[in-house]
Amino acid sequence: MESTYQQVDNKREKKTIYKGRSNKLTILVLVLLILSLIGGIYLYRQYVVTKDEVEILKDPERYAAILADEEQQILDKIGKHILLPDEEPTLYSILDVEMAKKSYGDFFENAKDGDRLVIYSKKAIIYREEIDLVINAGPIMYLPLDSDTN
Repeated sequence: MESTYQQVDNKREKKTIYKGRSNKLTILVLVLLILSLIGGIYLYRQYVVTKDEVEILKDPERYAAILADEEQQILDKIGKHILLPDEEPTLYSILDVEMAKKSYGDFFENAKDGDRLVIYSKKAIIYREEIDLVINAGPIMYLPLDSDTN
């Protein structure tokens, strides 16, 4: 009788062990499924955003309107710090500040890559959008052309 009782106990222990493994496996599968779902949602949203951006780039008028709106927002921010001339400026993003420092000297001393350069006919402004700060502003000086050219 005793051996039969032990066999029954062993079977119960095995079932308990398998139940524990089964629960862990189920939890692991659920976690992986949830992570896959979150990843899929993220990738789908990125796809939609990229698709919208491509559509904007395909339509030159819409793209120009968006750029003009962005430029106006930047000018509005700069206008809170400094009086701007009443004319249409040209806006640039500084991509290589080291080259600008070599070419144009001290005006770009505190500038960083990514800063905005706003050029009017008689004034230039460097603006850092991330901290909403005018980094430098100054007059534009034109060099006279040599009149003695042969």
